[in-house]
Amino acid sequence: SRAKLLRLTGQSLFLTLGARAGIDVADLQDRIRQGNALDAWRQLNRAVTENPRNPHLLYNRAIASYAAGRFDEALVDLDLVEDSRRKDLVPKAQFQKGNAHFKLGLANLPRDVELTLSRWRQSLSEYKTALKTDPAYRESKANHDYVQKRMLELLLRVGATNLARAAGPALGAVGLLLDAAKGAAAVLLARSVQGSDTGSGVETVAGVLAILGHTCTPLLRFRGGKGVATGAGVFAVLAPGALLVSLAVFLLA
Repeated sequence: SRAKLLRLTGQSLFLTLGARAGIDVADLQDRIRQGNALDAWRQLNRAVTENPRNPHLLYNRAIASYAAGRFDEALVDLDLVEDSRRKDLVPKAQFQKGNAHFKLGLANLPRDVELTLSRWRQSLSEYKTALKTDPAYRESKANHDYVQKRMLELLLRVGATNLARAAGPALGAVGLLLDAAKGAAAVLLARSVQGSDTGSGVETVAGVLAILGHTCTPLLRFRGGKGVATGAGVFAVLAPGALLVSLAVFLLA
């Protein structure tokens, strides 16, 4: 939703020492809102060069980097802010690190699903850390739930193996059943459409398309899971005997 996505923008500058550092925070915020994040970053970078240990300046430069799409640079500054152990800044830095990892994962989604999942796991870890530091940090809880939902949706698309690896064996088993049900449902739907005519090959075509849809989903630029569970669901309807023999051979091998 719009509200949840706005919590992930992370474009609110935070600087209690603005006047002393010669920084017009309102002006920098306006630049970011107008799409001139690099201008804001340049000014903050000059301020950090003059005062490299100021955690407020480092935090603000991280926000400007984030707004400019330089998420890796933002993470470096946020690590330094976290190392400062300032109670007013540490949970904010942890929260923004979660946001940056989410954005990095999102950017890699079309090319590398595993890297996306790795970044999103790190994002969830940062939000949890922020909540341990400040249990009342509602934005961290909201973003944690949002990223967790996105991650589970992605895992269900790419298969039970990845789901088990990232979310544990219980959810992996659920994903396995859902993948198998997807394959079986495709064949059963084709059978219901064809009625009693089961020799037309429509069921087989439906099963093949279900497997292809799982392994080559257009939502992930024609990448996906291995399709083992989906294929098992297809064979459970088309050729249950062959499936049992295959399972027996697999277990005995």
